[in-house]
Amino acid sequence: MSLTNDAREGFHDETVNYLEWLKQNNYDISDKVAIHDYTSVKQGRGVIALANIDKDEIIATIPKLALLNVIQNSLVAKYPELKYGLLHLNHWEALIIILLYELQNREQSKWKSYLNVLPTSNFDQLMFWSSNELNQLQPSCILERVGKDQADKMFDRIMKIIHKLGITDLEGVTLEQYNVVATLIMSYSFDVEITEQEEEKLEEFAAKERRNQPRTAVDEDKEEKENESEFEESTGEKETTENGDDNAEVSANANASAAEQQEQQEEIIDRDIEDLKDIEERQEIAIIIDGYLKSMVPFADTLNADTNYNNAIVTDANENLVIKAIEPIQKGEQIYNTYSEHPNSEILRRYGYVELQGSKHDFGEIPLSIIKQFFLEKYNVEEDDLESLLRLIAEISLQEQSDEQSEDGVFEVVIDSYDCFRSGEVIVELIFLIQLLTTFLMLNETVDFYSVRRIYLKCYQLIESKKVTKDFMTNFDAIFEVRMDQYPNYAAEPFNRDISNLSRELMAEVVLKSEYQSLKACKEDATTTLEKTLGEKIKIIADDKFLRALQKKRPATDAEEEKNKKKQVRKR
Repeated sequence: MSLTNDAREGFHDETVNYLEWLKQNNYDISDKVAIHDYTSVKQGRGVIALANIDKDEIIATIPKLALLNVIQNSLVAKYPELKYGLLHLNHWEALIIILLYELQNREQSKWKSYLNVLPTSNFDQLMFWSSNELNQLQPSCILERVGKDQADKMFDRIMKIIHKLGITDLEGVTLEQYNVVATLIMSYSFDVEITEQEEEKLEEFAAKERRNQPRTAVDEDKEEKENESEFEESTGEKETTENGDDNAEVSANANASAAEQQEQQEEIIDRDIEDLKDIEERQEIAIIIDGYLKSMVPFADTLNADTNYNNAIVTDANENLVIKAIEPIQKGEQIYNTYSEHPNSEILRRYGYVELQGSKHDFGEIPLSIIKQFFLEKYNVEEDDLESLLRLIAEISLQEQSDEQSEDGVFEVVIDSYDCFRSGEVIVELIFLIQLLTTFLMLNETVDFYSVRRIYLKCYQLIESKKVTKDFMTNFDAIFEVRMDQYPNYAAEPFNRDISNLSRELMAEVVLKSEYQSLKACKEDATTTLEKTLGEKIKIIADDKFLRALQKKRPATDAEEEKNKKKQVRKR
């Protein structure tokens, strides 16, 4: 592997050292690829093909021993007693602390040459945008998911953990430093599977360390009761121990030979490992039970990502990770991985860039607030009544989900927003909610649990049979119209392929185009949209026919009438 000649001097020096580090750590990288400078198109370092690469050809083999994670890091190497505590954190917390320490001590770090090629400034993730810059993304729902408040709370939590673990080297960490590290992890980390052998080692380590942790009175009382119970079950007698020994089994065999005691101790550790498989215990050590380690993966993270040009993947191969081509790659082409199935708005929020032609997984969103306002105005109902209706729909939806015997209503209907995809599909919850509200408000039914649930189930059956009503189609189209009218005029224009200086303003424009054109794809032919979503051809029926069928209900008893007696939907 080599470095292309057009790299800048500082960029070149850092990359040369990085390449040497990769070799020293037993990376096997194809001679057909090179690290290339893509900063002119705001892509930093990337990987370019120097020769044609065949489909399924291996581009690189990455040893897992070179990864940076909760097991392999400078912090645990220097302070091994911290490993147990770090394993009890979640993946994010642990890796944030580890990377903070690694960057603060980079000169002594095994990963120094890798750390030197990671960006530490000029991030374009939404976390780093000003209020004025964020306003350029109106009316995108991504503005509700920027997460600055959550980041502040997470920083406070991380600092408390650092203090609790006694990592004095990190007690001066600032919010700015935290945000850089959290952004690096968001942008560059991978969830790397651990082998069964690795999992067993972690479980054994956790079991041994657990026995060495300071014990509380509650712990001792709990273990004493468990030991008494085990003794009674095996002998039918009460067990007594002397000197308040924490380990009754070891105390009871204090006079055994050293070999026997060692065997007994191993049996106890084995039992503790089994204990870790208990749900409550294993939940405490999520990093072990999740089957993966959130890791920084040098070189794999040098690949840029694009959903439209994705031509390589990173796969697991026991002791290694392997990067291989998933389609033929021509000489001169960039090698692209993919960051899961995200729309442009989420790519910008998480990773700080946009795909100029839109992501393959783009979608626009219909906020619940628009749906509510539409029905308030069209059907002239009181806002309190509509809110009550939506609360009952949400309650019934939750009840149907938790009812294992029910085959009806197995999804959450009332949510903050409804996805409408570039592919011309919507989530079925949007169809169901619009049909349900249309039907209920046309009937002018009583807003009570019985009435709402009855119509809920009937509408579910209607959609399940691939039918909707004419008024549904009218309302569906009108709601899309309201939403699309919120976007600026340029959102309807084609994507610009030739943007050389991609400012934040231009990135915001690309996001709004991605969303608007996804909404347009769903609105242009509503019948096709419904058929794509439901998987079959649909039938549009007259509303009065459906309403008459609903009104042919069994007479309610006096008790039911009294129980369900509430005001009807009030007209404004």
